Amino acid sequence: MPVPFVAAIINCGGTSVRANVINCDPTPEVVSLGMKVRLATYSLGNDDNGSEAIGFGFEPIK
Repeated sequence: MPVPFVAAIINCGGTSVRANVINCDPTPEVVSLGMKVRLATYSLGNDDNGSEAIGFGFEPIK
């Protein structure tokens, strides 16, 4: 994970998910409390057998 990064607690209507905010600049001008986000997936890489590992985070809704 490149640094700096934004760790967040996302309110999902009755539960919460801890994840990183991804696909944006990690600055106060871009990331703020209460901002709208959506689930996004990305490749973490492949293991020795060629199986792809998928990670998730949340990205700002533009």
